[in-house]
Amino acid sequence: MTEKFDLILPIGQACSCSQSLRTAGLQFASFPWDWIATRDIRNCIETDCSCGKDFMRKEDLVRLEPRGEHPMDFYRNTRLDICHNHDFPRGVPLDEAFPAVAAKYERRFARQDRLIRGARKPVLLLRIDSPVVSRTDSPIIGPTSLDECRYARRRMAESFQGKVFETCLFSLDRDRPFEDRIEEEVEPGFLHVAFDYSDKTPGAAESSVNQKEIAEILRRHFSVRDYRTHEEKKAFAAKVRAKKYAKAGVSTALGYRLYKLKAQLLKLLGRR
Repeated sequence: MTEKFDLILPIGQACSCSQSLRTAGLQFASFPWDWIATRDIRNCIETDCSCGKDFMRKEDLVRLEPRGEHPMDFYRNTRLDICHNHDFPRGVPLDEAFPAVAAKYERRFARQDRLIRGARKPVLLLRIDSPVVSRTDSPIIGPTSLDECRYARRRMAESFQGKVFETCLFSLDRDRPFEDRIEEEVEPGFLHVAFDYSDKTPGAAESSVNQKEIAEILRRHFSVRDYRTHEEKKAFAAKVRAKKYAKAGVSTALGYRLYKLKAQLLKLLGRR
């Protein structure tokens, strides 16, 4: 049986949390911690409670060594102990890239704060530990504890008076297959799941997770309303439409319909 939430927020440890929510069809907009690697959940929560106040400060950012052919520059925020892996285009000076990144996060914190304050049903805080927790050169070191998730829930409830928060934590256990996973409510409103959800696909990145298995569990327990505004839904539809047009090599609705008709005719002729 699924529990309906007004909002499900990804709170790290890395991008695999938001990606798994999107795969499960449970996230419809971008939030602050979608693409950031985080070490201490408390830093995330305190920043959420302040609506991102002083989140982006240029003096806190230190550029890390490039990694292979990754298209982005990596920056570590030494004050918050987080890592921006997907925000700063590679080779673009920080002074030039910073304003757009800062504006993006200002929008995301504002959206998150607005949705939390407007929630009438519980808000779920989801944390998925990254498979790279054992790497000493990663900003993510060590698994998230149950007590850290309890802190997150309690602190958010204190900051957003009258709102109800629940938590879900996925812990990586490399000795436990999906079929033998732990999936238990450790206390009311706190689901803990543990198994080896690292992505075993040949060539997969070290940080990748098995989104299909995680999404299966998420869908079984949770559902969420579509919290997007009418304008956001229109913008998303336009974005999807633009991608379809680009793939078909057309620029108008009529051109796309003709493209689809041609494809159907070729398929039909190929059957004869």
